[in-house]
Amino acid sequence: MTKIQLHDIVVFKATPNSGEMVVIDVKNNYRNFPYANSENPVIFVKYWDSETNLYNYDSFYANHLIKVDRE
Repeated sequence: MTKIQLHDIVVFKATPNSGEMVVIDVKNNYRNFPYANSENPVIFVKYWDSETNLYNYDSFYANHLIKVDRE
């Protein structure tokens, strides 16, 4: 698995895909995520909501996200 870092573009491992999100923070431990560690950190993201025309924020375990490779 590719290590997710700050400012990476990621997508949620789901079908249909929920869209691209930008990583804004990575934490190896966090109080609301009891299983977070260096192998599966908590990833904080922001994404554009076209309905409200504002950024929304969310957090996921790293193993629920896929890094988007830009070329």
